[in-house]
Amino acid sequence: VRKKERKALVSERVVRSIRRHTKRGR
Repeated sequence: VRKKERKALVSERVVRSIRRHTKRGR
């Protein structure tokens, strides 16, 4: 797995977690 792809996956998971916690859609 490339570093960029790994960072993208982690970023997506973090963003999804934040979206669920804030329920804002950002």
